[in-house]
Amino acid sequence: MKPSSLFPAVIATLGLSLWLSGCQQPPRVSTRFGQIGKPASGGGGGAGDGSIVLNFAPDAVNAAPPEIAKAGTRFTYRMMSATLAGEGSTWTPNDQGVWENSKGDRFDRTKKEGGGSSDTFEQYDLIAIDDKQSVLVKNSFMISPNLASPSSSGVTMYMTGTPGYGTMIWANTDTLNNLPTVVEPTRRIVRGQWRMGNGMTDAITMFDYSPTNKSFYAYDLKSGLMIESSISSQGPPSEYTAPGETNTGSTMLVSTVAVGARPLNIPWAGDPEPEWASNFKSATYSVSSQFGLAGAAPLPPTNSKLKFTVDERGTGWIRMTKKVISSDGVDPTAGQPMPFITTPTRLDPLWISPASLGRLQAGQTIDTDEYTKMVVRVVGVQQGNNGSFVVIEHTNGSQETKIGYDTRMGMMVYFESYSPTQHTKTVMTLDGTE
Repeated sequence: MKPSSLFPAVIATLGLSLWLSGCQQPPRVSTRFGQIGKPASGGGGGAGDGSIVLNFAPDAVNAAPPEIAKAGTRFTYRMMSATLAGEGSTWTPNDQGVWENSKGDRFDRTKKEGGGSSDTFEQYDLIAIDDKQSVLVKNSFMISPNLASPSSSGVTMYMTGTPGYGTMIWANTDTLNNLPTVVEPTRRIVRGQWRMGNGMTDAITMFDYSPTNKSFYAYDLKSGLMIESSISSQGPPSEYTAPGETNTGSTMLVSTVAVGARPLNIPWAGDPEPEWASNFKSATYSVSSQFGLAGAAPLPPTNSKLKFTVDERGTGWIRMTKKVISSDGVDPTAGQPMPFITTPTRLDPLWISPASLGRLQAGQTIDTDEYTKMVVRVVGVQQGNNGSFVVIEHTNGSQETKIGYDTRMGMMVYFESYSPTQHTKTVMTLDGTE
C-alpha cells in the first residue's frame, strides 16, 4: 500500500458532513478484515478517546466483550492529522509595534500559521483481558515516501479499558445494536451502510458537536469494531484582537480508519509462565544509549541502570514499573516511572517459557505485519557470559530490535534496538533479578 498525501480539506469534512448521506463512504485506504478470528501472517492521538460511546451508552463499561476482543489480537488503524491556522493575526507586545490599542499599548503583527501534518499506522495489541479490564499496547509508525517502511516513534503506550469497551477500539455489540436513533442539533446516532475492507457493512455512527469540538465515530454492528473516527478540535483565540479582525484559534483535525484486525502469531501464547516467575519481584538492567546525526560521528554513549519492579499480578499478566535508578550525570530521582506489562500474549514479553524457547528453530518466521512490514523471526542460539540465549529479531528496515532470552530460565537477558533513520542505538543487559 503506497502512502497517500494528506489533504486537510478532506479530513475536515470526513465524517463531519458526509455522514449525512446515508452513511455510505468511498474506500480511502487498502484494508483487510477477512482474517478476523483466524491466524494470519499479514494484517490512533490514535483513534481518539472514544468517550462519545460512553456518553451515549454508559452501560458499555459493564458489558461483556465482543468476539473480536481476544488477547493476542492486533488492531491496525491509519491515522492522518493536521493543524490548520486560525483566522486573524497574532499580536505580540512591542513598544515599537505597528498597532496601538486604546490603552496606548503597541503590538507587532505576525501571521497565524498552521502546524505540521502526519500520516501514521497506529497499532493496538490486546495483550490481556479478563472479566474486569482490558489492556492494549499502542505503537505508532510514521508513513513517509522517504522511508522504505514505516518508522516506529519509539514510544509505547498502555491503555486500560473494560471488557465491553476497549477504550474506543471496540464496544459490546448488544450495546451498539440497542442504541436508539437520535437526531438532535448537537448529537446524532444514525444507522446505515459503511465501507469496511473491500465491501460494505451495517454500521452505527455517532456524532457529537460543540462550537469548538466535533467528534464522529462509526462502529461495525456485527463485530463491535470501531471502523472510523474523525475529530476536530479548535483551540482558544489569540490574546489580543485588532479592530475589525476575526480572531479564532488553530484547529486540530484527526481522521482514523481501521485497516486490519488479526490474531498475532505467538508460539508461546498458550504456555504457562516459568515456575520462578510466581516469586519474581524485580529485575535490573545496565543500559547504554547512543544518539547521532546523519553524516556526523555518533555522540558518546550514556550509561544508566533500569529497574523493573512488580506492582500487581493478574490472570496471565504482571504489571510492573520501570524506572531509571542511576544515570551518567543525571539525577535518577528526576526520571518518571513508566509502566510495563508482561504477558505471554505479546511478541516482546519480559520472559518466555523455556519449553517454548526449545521449540523455536533458527530462521523461523514468527510473525509478519503487512502494514508496518515488521518481521519477527528467530535468529538462533548465541553464547553469553552466563550461558546461552535465544535471539528473536524484530525488523522492518527502519527499526531493528534483537531480544535475547536465557535458554534455562526464559528471562530476557539482552535487548538491542537500532534505528538507522533516527540514528539511535540502545543496548540492555541483565544485571540480576530478585
